[in-house]
Amino acid sequence: MGVINLTEEQRTALAAIDERALDSLIDRACDDGRLGELYHLPLSRCGPYVGSKLHSFEQALKAYREAKSAKNRETKHYSAVRAGRDVSFAISQMKRRME
Repeated sequence: MGVINLTEEQRTALAAIDERALDSLIDRACDDGRLGELYHLPLSRCGPYVGSKLHSFEQALKAYREAKSAKNRETKHYSAVRAGRDVSFAISQMKRRME
């Protein structure tokens, strides 16, 4: 992998995130249809890559909340879970690259 330039704030924010706790909070957010406890993690301060994945996850949760039919809710829930996994992957990838 290439060199990655992170600010000190981004390094600190990445280091503060426990990946197991993040996965648990993502699962809970997908079940509830809202971010909930994820707001307490410094995800938005981890850089633009993680920020874009977080935004996609928020949009997927919003679509899931607004879905009406059972089929549509199932599809939107799957999309929210995938977007949540993208957030988790982005964090783990950034942590590995930071090392």
